Order: sequence, then C-alpha cells, then structure tokens
Amino acid sequence: MGFFDVEDLPIQMKQQDVHGSEPACSKCKLYKAGCLTPKMQPTGNYQHQLMVIAEAPGAEEDKKGIQLIGPSGQYVRSVLVDLGYNLDEDFIKLNAVNCRPPNNRTPTNKEIEYCRPMITSTIEQYQPKVILLLGMTAVKSVIGVEWTKDLDQISSWTGFLIPSRRFNAWLAPVYHPSFVIRNKDYNPVVDLVFRQDVARALTYEHKPLLQVEDEKKCSQILFTNQEVYIELRKLLRKADQNKLVMAFDYETSGLKPHKPGHQIHCVSFSYDFNKAYAFWWDNEDTKLKRLWKKVLRHPNILKVAHNMKYEDTWTYFILGYSPDPWHWDTMQVAHILDNRPHITSLKRQYYLHFGLAGYDDDVKKFLQADTSNTVNTVDRAPKQKILLYNAIDSLATFRLYCYQHAILHQLDPLDITNLELGMFAPYVEPEEDIYARN
Repeated sequence: MGFFDVEDLPIQMKQQDVHGSEPACSKCKLYKAGCLTPKMQPTGNYQHQLMVIAEAPGAEEDKKGIQLIGPSGQYVRSVLVDLGYNLDEDFIKLNAVNCRPPNNRTPTNKEIEYCRPMITSTIEQYQPKVILLLGMTAVKSVIGVEWTKDLDQISSWTGFLIPSRRFNAWLAPVYHPSFVIRNKDYNPVVDLVFRQDVARALTYEHKPLLQVEDEKKCSQILFTNQEVYIELRKLLRKADQNKLVMAFDYETSGLKPHKPGHQIHCVSFSYDFNKAYAFWWDNEDTKLKRLWKKVLRHPNILKVAHNMKYEDTWTYFILGYSPDPWHWDTMQVAHILDNRPHITSLKRQYYLHFGLAGYDDDVKKFLQADTSNTVNTVDRAPKQKILLYNAIDSLATFRLYCYQHAILHQLDPLDITNLELGMFAPYVEPEEDIYARN
C-alpha cells in the first residue's frame, strides 16, 4: 500500500511565491498619483488579537494617515462600540491597498495584487486570531491568496468564519460599511446582517482553528487489485458488525455516462475522519466488481456523496445497479444550511469549513471537457496525482458530512474530531464472515 510524502504532490499553491515577497510599488505607481499618505502603515494599539482590513484610504484617511476615520470608518466604530470594542485600541488596522486611488475609485485587481505582499507580511507580523475583511477588495486581497475562483460577489462570502491554514486565523468577510450606509435606511436588514456578522466574528478570537490531519497523509492509494480486495473485505466485515457511513467518489471520463465509450477511471471511499482510499478501476476484474457491488448494496453501509445523483447515475449506467441505501448528500445539505448561490461545490464547502484550497490544482485541466457529453483526459493524467485527488474528494466529503451532521444535531462543529460519529447507528448482530472466501 502506498502513501505520499508531504513534498511529493503539492495540494496547495504557495501563493507567497507567486505574488512575491515585496510590494510592487514601482509597477503600481499609486504612491505617485497624488495621495498625501503613500504606503500608509498599519495603525492601532492591538490590545486584542484582532485585525481589520478595509478597502483603501479615503480622503480623510489619506489626510491624517489613519485608517477608517471617514464616514465608513465612523459607522464601523459605532458598531464596535455597541459590541464593547474600540477600533483604535483593540485592533490593528490596514487597507488592502495602502495608497489612495485617484478620485476615490475602487482599486483594480492588479493594484490589489501589487499591494498584497504588504498585507501578508503584516498578518504574519501580528498573527491575529480573527481578520475582519471589509468588502470585496479586502476579500480579494486575503482570501485571494488561498482561493482564486469566484471572487466577485461579496454576498457569497459574508457571514462565514473561514479557518485559514495559510494565515492561521479566522477570516471573517463582511459587507463594506459604505454599502451598508447606502442601503440601511430602506433595507435595515443590511445593517442587521453586518452587525450580526461582526459580532459573531469577534466571538472567535479565543476559538482555536479546527485541527485536522493533513489530507495527503490520510490518503491511502491502493496500487494493486489485491490491496483493493483486502480493504473492501475489511470494510464489509466492519459493516457486518455495525452500521457505518461511507462517502465515495468516482473520477470518470466525463460528466454524463449515457454516451457509449464513457467509463469510470478510479474510485475512492472514506468511512473514517482520517482515512481515505483510492484505486484505479479495472472493469475486467470480476472479483473487484463483485466486492464493490457488495459494498454499494450492503444495507449497513450508509452511502454519502457530494451531489449523489452523479455517483448514482454512473453506478447505474456503467455497473448496472444503484447504490443502496443512500444516506446523505452533502451538496443538498449545504443548500439546506445556506441556500446562497455559488457556495455549495465540494471545493468551496471544504475551504469554507476546513480551510484547504487548491487540492485540485494539479489535475483540474484533466477533468475538463468541452460539453457534458464529451470525453475529458483523466486517463492521461498522472495516475498518482489523480488518485490522490480522488481520495481527498472522498475524505473531504466524509468530513463535510461530519460537520453538517454536527450542525444539524446542534453539536459544536469545532469538536467534530472528538464526536462519536456512530452514535445514531444501532448495533447489528454479526453475521458469518463470507467475504474472506470470495
């Protein structure tokens, strides 16, 4: 059985190498564009381990060299006072772009990128526990280090407390205060949401980040069919003793299996918070197919998938049967818990709740196809990389199931690694072990 070393297959891009270690002021040139306080430095007495990152200096901030003293800043200050905090005493303050753009315009993506090294170095210097991100520019600056997709709608980020592994801090995106000021008179819910999001974020100052085992170390690649037989039999024996939950995932030749020629390339499964398995599918191996069918049809193995209709459809059309019993669809539960658009993909959910982004970077080009019916190039991907990715998908799905289970049962999701996950499954009398001789 094979394991991967931490350095073998990078599952997260080293963004600090991509963006450089020094601000690119010579390329940006905002500091020469007439601002009064170029390259504004962080301010605040930092009596709590709290950081607030705003968009860019406004006219008042630029004059005095202090962040958040204009109308938006005064609103933030009033909210914090109501919560028992003082912005200047309790926080360290900075902007995503630290020179005032001409005419108070929104900073460009390039300007955010140029200034990002100053932001990351300031975070590393102060090591805050919670970082309030005021608006989309701040989100792009900080979350953009880890998550590079779908950074265009602040409404899909507000209210989450993201356990950032890169910064070892809770990232708390909230609406920009100027947006709240413009809208709160005729839509008071905006003001309420802002206050609630800020209040909740501040309660996380003393909450440790969710600590989980490294996903690569938890991913076991089964290189031979004999290894697969051993693990599937082990799973079946466990299922004969008790009900258990198993997440599984396929990597396939496309999105839909209906067109002739489509096939399942590899399979992964996870029934443990810290273990997942992946193997290359051998459609000519009748023993493998028989064991996998027993797993997918075993009444004590409660099946979980992210968007279960995908695994269900592929199982039915390629293998000739449906998994049973289905237990949980983590995508559907994500919709139930928060029905905002564009947040329910497995990668997005896992980043929001477990802080890992980019584990598909090495293989995503192989997963893409021109249409839902055309063939991708998964079969040309390096097998070890695609198997690792496949294993992490199942592990992420199982962990997300545990997280959602805790939320729906009103348990502390930050303690899910210590929960007895089988507490809802009744004991089942053991049956004869028939798998060893199959």
